[in-house]
Amino acid sequence: MKKNYDFHILDSIVTPETLDEEYCLDPEDKMSETWVPFLSFPITQTCNFRCVYCGAGGEATASECKLITVEQVDQIVKEAAAKGVKKFRITGGEPFTHPDIDKILDLMNEYGYFTLINTNGSLITRHEDIINKLGDNFHFAVSFDTLHPEKLKRISGVSTHQNVVDGVRLLSKKKLLMRLNTVVTTYNYDEISDIIKLCEELGCDLKLLDVVSVPVPFGQRQSIYQEISTLEKNFSESCDEILFHEYTRGFGTPCRRYRFGSVHVTVKNSVKGSHYDRVGEDAICANCPYYPCHEGLYDLFALSDGRICSCRWTERQMYETTSEQLDYLINAFRRSTYVNKNGNEDMSARKDLADRINR
Repeated sequence: MKKNYDFHILDSIVTPETLDEEYCLDPEDKMSETWVPFLSFPITQTCNFRCVYCGAGGEATASECKLITVEQVDQIVKEAAAKGVKKFRITGGEPFTHPDIDKILDLMNEYGYFTLINTNGSLITRHEDIINKLGDNFHFAVSFDTLHPEKLKRISGVSTHQNVVDGVRLLSKKKLLMRLNTVVTTYNYDEISDIIKLCEELGCDLKLLDVVSVPVPFGQRQSIYQEISTLEKNFSESCDEILFHEYTRGFGTPCRRYRFGSVHVTVKNSVKGSHYDRVGEDAICANCPYYPCHEGLYDLFALSDGRICSCRWTERQMYETTSEQLDYLINAFRRSTYVNKNGNEDMSARKDLADRINR
């Protein structure tokens, strides 16, 4: 298995003939070794930001433990890689608040597998000694929601805009910055073209996402929600080139990548629907009260409490061992089918998570 795989090498150009084509695979086409979901490690529930679009604990909210151990990461990476998993993602919370972040990254450095780190960027310069040791298998996606310090304070509750800017510039200098991630809201909708220009300066790409119900109900965020379908339509008319995002042919929300000069802008628009596992007695989404959620089956989650999960909405464990649970989930992802929602309905709150966060 090639350890540091280029995940966009199979992306294909959208032509006038395929512009309106439904670009999703039938489950029968996803049974090859090519189609294996990513594995994410939400290594901590702690975050130094309190972003208005993100729930407490971030992607680690559902975990019964606040921190994952280095030994857990080691064991799960070995088993997942043996199943053909080609990409690992380190996220949180804010991963650089984990007390053993240096050891976790040393481990991934040693293995050499493609490792994407999702971070808010504010602690990067504080850990330059760690950054300097990372190999070319590491790639960073930094949350970057505004060019203006006063807006960042309203979005995230902190006054650390310069720290974020310094962080992305350091990662760019080290050639580790893959992209910026921007959640489009009413706060920053007018800044998108300027953020694209910043990406060109930094030599990185951009991913745009809309506000979704994860894990707080979408209805509680109506005041900041900004639809991005109009933005995507404008992109299609003004960009230099459109590409299909290969991975999302089979997993998660189907995305397109819009090239503006050297910058590729991926748009993850939740109104397009996603991939769900609905058929069979052991189908993940068949009896889920949150179906159709805003994310669907996009990547696997290795929680710090030992559970290997399909998403942020259900932690259903079909098997006791990590190996068997991985087999089950990979097969479920492969047999998942695309459902086009054409809308973004509200989702109910997970009261169990609310109780956990508040206690």
